[in-house]
Amino acid sequence: DKFYSLPKEKNKKYFDILYVGSLSLRKGLPYLLDAYNNFKHPNKRLHLIGTKSEDFYLFKKKINFENTKIYGHVPHEKLVEKYNMADVFILPSIEDGYAFVITQALACGTPVISSTNTGSSQLVTDYQCGYVVPPMDSSSILEKLYELNDNKYLLEKFSQNALKSREITYDTFVHQLNEKIKKYSNN
Repeated sequence: DKFYSLPKEKNKKYFDILYVGSLSLRKGLPYLLDAYNNFKHPNKRLHLIGTKSEDFYLFKKKINFENTKIYGHVPHEKLVEKYNMADVFILPSIEDGYAFVITQALACGTPVISSTNTGSSQLVTDYQCGYVVPPMDSSSILEKLYELNDNKYLLEKFSQNALKSREITYDTFVHQLNEKIKKYSNN
């Protein structure tokens, strides 16, 4: 309930890419930066939300501060605005548990590009609200950025599908998990 869709700006000038998570190698941030730096778009912006990890210095040089903004920690009330202004949310984790930031982005109607290692990539696939790419694969991220930028119809379709993911609450998730456990334990 803390994350919801706000009216989107029509014909906006910028293509905004959002990342929320620890600014770390573990979350795949260097691969997002590589893809972003190779994304040839005249009005691209990258928004990085999260705290810097100990390994941040390893890839800090890849950040183009001319069109990238680092916010640090952002409270949920303000995070809703950031998800809603973004054209796409990217989480290219190398290793992750269940990435709740993906469900937050989807609840705001923001299409997602995530790695197979986020733990919630099946949600993206099931609801057809974005792309799932291999971990450590900047070229796949770049390819998907171009597809979404070049096909506004697809971007809008992913956004509408993302909103349907709001049907999954914690209670429905637990219920579905219990049903699967029963099914497999009976076999």
